[in-house]
Amino acid sequence: MEKNSELNSLLNRIKFQYDVNQSEIARAIGVKPAYLSDILNGRIALSDQIKEKLGKEFPESDVVFESSEQKGLPLIPIEAVAGFGTQQFPDIPVEGFYQIAEFSTADFLVRIKGDSMTPKYNAGDIIACKKVTDLLFFQWGRVYVVDTKSQGMMVKRVRQSTTEEKIRLVSENPDYDPFDIPRSDINAVSLVMGAITVE
Repeated sequence: MEKNSELNSLLNRIKFQYDVNQSEIARAIGVKPAYLSDILNGRIALSDQIKEKLGKEFPESDVVFESSEQKGLPLIPIEAVAGFGTQQFPDIPVEGFYQIAEFSTADFLVRIKGDSMTPKYNAGDIIACKKVTDLLFFQWGRVYVVDTKSQGMMVKRVRQSTTEEKIRLVSENPDYDPFDIPRSDINAVSLVMGAITVE
């Protein structure tokens, strides 16, 4: 049986936005966890009644059922980038899928938070990112999304540090001082390929 990727994406959005697990979602819509699991795994068809219950109980989750074939780049919350090295997109919250010809080689989109990268990127701007598998090589001076063990997710310009064991993270906003982090503190990095500016 093929997994219902559309329902899977929705459930992950609900889990992320409402801080609930799958069993709690099942109870909220009045079904047993095993029944919801059967729908998710394609053993039972997804009924209109279940769709309506999900939309009613979790109105903030943007319940939209479309084609099971999602096309384009996934837009994910920046917090969800953590663990990207070991997860696939059906397993993390996805806000939507977008086709952008200029970013055809990107892996995902992320919305900027905060002002540390102003004026280059402002809060709300969307950046296109390409996952980097080799943590030994950085393109010095380029902007990356850096997932660290100690400080979480950051969007920073990466510069060479004074030692090989560290990298320097630099904000565009002069109110934020540059700082070094050990390479061993890095879980994953993605290269920022460009941005869509939101006015």
